Amino acid sequence: MRDSDRGDCRTVGDALAKGDEAEHLGGAPLETLFHIMRSGTAEEVELAWGECYKRYHEKVWRRVYYVIRTIPWLKEPGEVAIDVTSEVFARLSHTVGQYREVGKPEAWLMQVAIRTALRQKESITGAWSKTTRGRTCVDFNESAVQDIAAAVDSEDVEAHMELTRRMEEWTRDADKTRWVAFVKLFLEGYGHDEIAERLGITAGTSRTLLWKVRLDLGRTRSPGGQ
Repeated sequence: MRDSDRGDCRTVGDALAKGDEAEHLGGAPLETLFHIMRSGTAEEVELAWGECYKRYHEKVWRRVYYVIRTIPWLKEPGEVAIDVTSEVFARLSHTVGQYREVGKPEAWLMQVAIRTALRQKESITGAWSKTTRGRTCVDFNESAVQDIAAAVDSEDVEAHMELTRRMEEWTRDADKTRWVAFVKLFLEGYGHDEIAERLGITAGTSRTLLWKVRLDLGRTRSPGGQ
């Protein structure tokens, strides 16, 4: 174990001993969380992983969805994005061992998300670009991943500002107040069944709400789509 890793784990160990691990990790830099996940005890790794998931689940989902939604015939890209996002985090405690970009932990995590989404898109569409041992595959070069990351970052800023403005309007409209709760759950990565359970509605109603929200935001699609 390197000195830097040992120091991170000792700090978390102290926090555990004091019973304030959640508060401590809440202020820990992402790079520190990565160090803990690579070199901490099982309990420390679980806590660091949980903090990482809490902070970055939505950002990872957005990047995954940006890729998956480009499959034109896919009816439920949001649902697929949820599965891919789960895969990113399920593997994170192992994948983080590959992290070497000191000072760029968030950018690295977003690139992992994009690459995972691209591989899933490749699997779904069967779109191959070069042959390897009788089978073709897509070459996910670094520039392509960077381009996607930059596009999502730019879109996120504009979309977030517009969505925030619209949500403020919805809170003042009696017919649309529940849209706010729906959108918050949707952006957190919940599927229609989970949203239905939390809001006391049916999954079909959840899909209809998504359609209405998109229509209001200028993105018209059928209620059965995602």
